[in-house]
Amino acid sequence: MRRETANQEDFQWEEFYVVGPGAKNQYEKLKRTQPSYKDRYDLLCIEMGTQSDWMMFPDDIAARVRRRPGNYRGSARQTLFFGAFLPVPNGSC
Repeated sequence: MRRETANQEDFQWEEFYVVGPGAKNQYEKLKRTQPSYKDRYDLLCIEMGTQSDWMMFPDDIAARVRRRPGNYRGSARQTLFFGAFLPVPNGSC
């Protein structure tokens, strides 16, 4: 069963815009293709031992999630991890 979930902290890429000097209009543009802590997600499964450039620590637990439709007008329905983009292969999760 899939569960709706959200991120509690901003993603590493967002810090420049959320707590730093980044421009709001650039941040809004990037959120269309990047995961955001403000997004809502469907939790698909949890994995151990998965690595991604988006992870902050090598021993992070990977949660495969799919961005819920309607987060942003024109945004892709992406599958990602809180801190790591992880594509979901067909037939997994």
